[in-house]
Amino acid sequence: MKTKITAALVLCGGALSACASLLFCYYTLRLAYLGATGTIDAAHRTVGLHIGAAVFPVASCTFGSLSLACFKFASTTAARTRTATPSGWDSDR
Repeated sequence: MKTKITAALVLCGGALSACASLLFCYYTLRLAYLGATGTIDAAHRTVGLHIGAAVFPVASCTFGSLSLACFKFASTTAARTRTATPSGWDSDR
């Protein structure tokens, strides 16, 4: 029972991390589009814009890797809970 709860919590964490990765990916692409089309005027080109251009892709990759690790861990945990219990004539039970 404890492994099922752990697997469910890890899956929830992986789903939230995947959502965060998609969000940062969207903001990265939006920032690149706005910068390429020139819709951001010179008054709004601040240091924060350049920091975001560097941080958003890193955050997207980090959250994506974390979500993949969570999904991988949850799948191996779920696979371990499905092992057969010996119940034949030669088992120790």
